[in-house]
Parts: sequence; structure tokens; C-alpha cells
Amino acid sequence: MVPDVKYNEAYISFILTHPEWTRAGIGRFMVYHLIQTCMGKDVTLHVSVDNPAMLLYQKFGFKPQELILGFYDRYFADDSHQSRHAFFMRLQR
Repeated sequence: MVPDVKYNEAYISFILTHPEWTRAGIGRFMVYHLIQTCMGKDVTLHVSVDNPAMLLYQKFGFKPQELILGFYDRYFADDSHQSRHAFFMRLQR
């Protein structure tokens, strides 16, 4: 997490759990903890449009602000089947 991206805003840069631990509540705990450490600040993040974690973020109150086409272009190989587009999401405080 980047706690002071802007005045009154923090940015979650990366959250990952091992595939064998998917759906064990670890991701939910990490998001909860990160939100609690930034009380009083908006929390933002980017998430791939086809990432099921988007549902988790929405449960915490994150709302899509913008669709960014090609956000992940530099991260994926040309033959990758993963979406290169991302939503910029915000939890407003």
C-alpha cells in the first residue's frame, strides 16, 4: 500500500494470495486491514476487468471510477489471454 498518494488518499498497489489458499478469507482480511490502517482517507486501486476480486472490493464499498483500456499492456505477454483493461476503483471516506 502507498499510504499518501495524494492528500487524503491511499493506494493499494498489489494484493495476492497463493492459489491453494483462494477463498480462505485471506484476501478479505488483507483488504480489511489495509482499509483500517488508512482511516479517514479515500482508498484507491486498479483491478483487471475480469478479476473476481472485483466482487470483494465492491463488498467493502469500492466503486468503479474509470475504465482504463490497456492498463496492463506492459505486464502481459502478447499471447496472454488475461484482460489488459482495468477499473480504477475508489472507497470514498
